[in-house]
Amino acid sequence: IYVKERKYDKAVDIYKRASQVDPSNISVWKNLAAAYKKIDKLDLAKEALEKASALNPDDEKVKSQLTAAERDINILSIVRKERAKGD
Repeated sequence: IYVKERKYDKAVDIYKRASQVDPSNISVWKNLAAAYKKIDKLDLAKEALEKASALNPDDEKVKSQLTAAERDINILSIVRKERAKGD
């Protein structure tokens, strides 16, 4: 419900609590990753996807999302370094 309402911080809180209650629920980790991504916490999104991947290493969607998260983190790192050079 919080994701549909674009209340991503609240969604993160709910999914974090759900992950503590049921850490073997892959959907919780995938949803947590999606919520983190919406608030630009890419490192945390990647961690959640890694946990989802550990639960089901054959999940192609999770593999794809994990690859995309790693790419986005690398791009962001390059952009930040370039900006720092310009300052």
